[in-house]
Amino acid sequence: MDLSITPLKIATLTRELFGTPEAVVIAVLGAFPQYNAIEMRTLLLNSSVYPALSSAEVNQALQAGGLTPVTEFLAIYSQFTTTNTTEGKQIGQSFTIGSEGGYLTRIITNSLGGASGQQLLNGIANSTINIREYVNDIETGTKNALSGKVLTSKGSPTVLNYDYGAYYPSIEFLFDGSLSLKSNTKYVMEFVLGRGIAAYIKIDEPYNGGQGYDIDGINLNYKRNYPFSLFLS
Repeated sequence: MDLSITPLKIATLTRELFGTPEAVVIAVLGAFPQYNAIEMRTLLLNSSVYPALSSAEVNQALQAGGLTPVTEFLAIYSQFTTTNTTEGKQIGQSFTIGSEGGYLTRIITNSLGGASGQQLLNGIANSTINIREYVNDIETGTKNALSGKVLTSKGSPTVLNYDYGAYYPSIEFLFDGSLSLKSNTKYVMEFVLGRGIAAYIKIDEPYNGGQGYDIDGINLNYKRNYPFSLFLS
């Protein structure tokens, strides 16, 4: 096989030729039969393949390829308008999975931004999120809250909307579904910012499953949170 051929290339070409998600699934599986349902779902939802597919359309396409539809659920919802900027050398948010664990599929946040135009879009596109093991809540020094083992990383988020303002888009990080997050367990998400944007929090936001971190930053005496939604399957 030509090593330059990737699932994304096959998907975009098949969409251009045939248009339907079902055709894309069948074509990708023909070249990459090891692809599972969650990986295929992530591929279909890539903005360069299909900018907006409903869950029903995705699952219909998966079934056409003989894959079991993905059952996704909203595990944590903590979205809100931010109030303050951050200045730390590392930034992130701890969170606790509830009584039902699962495989991480996506995270949505409106905490990154503070710019406009191409500067905003470039900064978002070059941002990354790391999922880490939870170790502590320390926000100074090197053995801090963001020093836990990295479990997975994801870049190239997609802008979904501007519901929280033109400078603070809601963006989505899509994961391949390989990371299992255990029930009743705390983890940490770390935001690694692209150039030209900042991260924003809300002081005294009452999310009780974790807290925001601004390592060696500001407002460390206040309870803070970054807005996010987390989905599992």
